[in-house]
Amino acid sequence: FLSWIDDFGDYEKVILKQFISAEKLPVNPLPSGILYLNLRPGNGTKIEPGDTLTLHYEGRFLNGKFFDSTIRRRQPFQFVYGTEWQVIRGLEEAIGMMSEGERSLFILPSELGFGSQGSSTGIIPPFTSLIFEVEILKVSSPGKI
Repeated sequence: FLSWIDDFGDYEKVILKQFISAEKLPVNPLPSGILYLNLRPGNGTKIEPGDTLTLHYEGRFLNGKFFDSTIRRRQPFQFVYGTEWQVIRGLEEAIGMMSEGERSLFILPSELGFGSQGSSTGIIPPFTSLIFEVEILKVSSPGKI
């Protein structure tokens, strides 16, 4: 059983490479494994731990099927950056590279998403790479008005 799990993780990597090649995405993985494609530059206001962020995101699978979208719900997501359990680990890292106004696409391998367990809701299967398109609408720093 454990060897099957290892093989399934390897299979995910093959599928991810095929997706990147088929889509002709001009991205190279960051050291963590995140694939990052800037779609629109921001205004340069960098995100710092403790900042309150307001953003839109759309999450989908490599086959294009959406699993979550603040745009479709017409309700931006707001959270304090750097607060544990607000977003998955890979998305936390990805958002930290952005600036206010930026729109970017991130592909997260499963180990930076929901890993070998999948999501607790069952929406995200185990060993599933995820695509997130994120737009930082507003960065509010503590102490700034």
